[in-house]
Formats: sequence, C-alpha cells, structure tokens
Amino acid sequence: MRWTQALKNFAGLMVAGSLDIFALRCFATFDTPERWARLQAKQAYAYAHGESMCVYDPLPFLHYPNVHVFFVRPVTAYSTIVLFIAGWVVWGFAQRMEQKDAKRQIAQFEGNEVDG
Repeated sequence: MRWTQALKNFAGLMVAGSLDIFALRCFATFDTPERWARLQAKQAYAYAHGESMCVYDPLPFLHYPNVHVFFVRPVTAYSTIVLFIAGWVVWGFAQRMEQKDAKRQIAQFEGNEVDG
C-alpha cells in the first residue's frame, strides 16, 4: 500500500532528524559562543600583527546563545531520544501493516482467508 510506504518514509525522516539533532547537540557541547568569541579575537589580533589566520565555521548558527542553549539543555536530549524511538516504532508499525497486507493479497489470490 502507498500509505505504508509514506509512513515508513516519515519514520525514516523522524529517525534521521533525531540523529541530526543529536549530532548538533554534540557539536554544541564543545563549540560554545565563548569559544567562538575567543577565536574571533585571536583572528583580529593576528591580522593586527600582520599574520594570516583563517577561522572556518561549518555551523555558525550554533554561536547564537539562544540556539546554543536550545541544543544543550536536557529537554532536547530527551526529546531527541523520544523522536528516535518513535521513528522506529512508526517504521515497525508500517512494516507490520505491509506484511499483513501482503499476506491478505496472497490469501485472496489463492482463495483462502486469513485471520487479521
């Protein structure tokens, strides 16, 4: 059925999203706004003294204090775990419904009846 495939895709997105949030949480634990401010100060100091220093930041939004606090607070950790588990539960439910539908189609093709 199409809706079971859509449900499995939704579950996959839930699991992937929870893993992304977990990765951002890990990055936020060591890439703090204070650390970023120190790096920018070092870069300005280096340029003032004629040295070249390039600071590349792949996740600049983590340096905003409100965003940083969102990722490091305990509620985010628990909601990430819940989202991960819920994704797997939804995927398992869709898989089970897909198997039941396949059994029902085989039984109808063979002329037998199947208990739900």
